[in-house]
Amino acid sequence: MHPGKAAVSVDTIMQESEKFQAHYAREKGGKPLPWHHAEPNRFLDPITETRDKPGTALDLGCGSGVDSVHLAELGWRVTSLDFMQQALDMTLERAREAGVTVQPVLADVTEWDNDSPFDLLLDSGLLHNMSRDKIAGYRDRILRWLQPDGDFVLAHWESRSDSDRLRGGARRASRSQLVEFFAPELIECRFERLEAEGLPERVGPDLSVGFYWFRRS
Repeated sequence: MHPGKAAVSVDTIMQESEKFQAHYAREKGGKPLPWHHAEPNRFLDPITETRDKPGTALDLGCGSGVDSVHLAELGWRVTSLDFMQQALDMTLERAREAGVTVQPVLADVTEWDNDSPFDLLLDSGLLHNMSRDKIAGYRDRILRWLQPDGDFVLAHWESRSDSDRLRGGARRASRSQLVEFFAPELIECRFERLEAEGLPERVGPDLSVGFYWFRRS
């Protein structure tokens, strides 16, 4: 059974905004954003190669824009969504430097809606930073926004114990749990794991990141 829908409080949104504002303030002081990744998601090139031509893509929580810009360079028509203006500013600057264009959207993923579905959805770290009361709404939107033959790419922190799973908290999940969470509408096409190193103590010394390529069943 999938988790039920829950209202997202204004207080929750404000708390999340303040947390990310602090990260961007430190970034201006020279400390890199904790979710920044220098290389684009590993599945973007293979997905592009399976298609006759690139289509429309939605980058959920675009962050510093690495994935959005790479998709645009591959020929995708990219919508970059984030609830932080600083993220969109960084993404647009990266796009200008690369000579490509993306469509920025300033919104919370569980509040924004779109009439036209996308050929590709990408989440390189949004779900594992999401508060638990938003998870059901997130899943609903993934299924609503994805074309019948669409692809969904997800990077998510892996669970290390039974006490920190997706259903009990919003942070981490095992591979089997995520596959179950998106079933039966989405099926896993490919999976890869990366062992992360040099992490701060509060994150944990043995974090691994799961990379998922899902497709409509």
